[in-house]
Amino acid sequence: MTHLSYADAAKMAPGVAGRHFCITGVLLVARANAQDMIQRYGGYADNAVRKGTTDYLVIGKKPGNTKLSAMHRFYTKTLTEAQFWSLFPPGARPYGANSLIGFESSVAVVTGKEPEKMQEMVQATPSYIRLIDI
Repeated sequence: MTHLSYADAAKMAPGVAGRHFCITGVLLVARANAQDMIQRYGGYADNAVRKGTTDYLVIGKKPGNTKLSAMHRFYTKTLTEAQFWSLFPPGARPYGANSLIGFESSVAVVTGKEPEKMQEMVQATPSYIRLIDI
């Protein structure tokens, strides 16, 4: 994969350029492909969470306990997969990332202590989205 100049990468993906990312769990694409994307846009792909170095831990499905523990120990910021892909230009994202980003931005968490709010959400929610009680 061809890497962009740092100046071009910083313009196209300013949230990636110059930052260190570590990935845990399963993403839409193979981890190596996600790491290549990070490097292409001027970022650094780390294999472990490091104190004072790792800017973001990208959390996919089934994240590993070792990286999650390090994230807590070092107070590392986290990104969901949708937040991660939103850092890249739309045309550069893998298939499915744009719909993942759109879905996550429409999700809201409501506790059982707010029954009237839950009722409003149920009435306003499209039938293809299932609300769950946590």
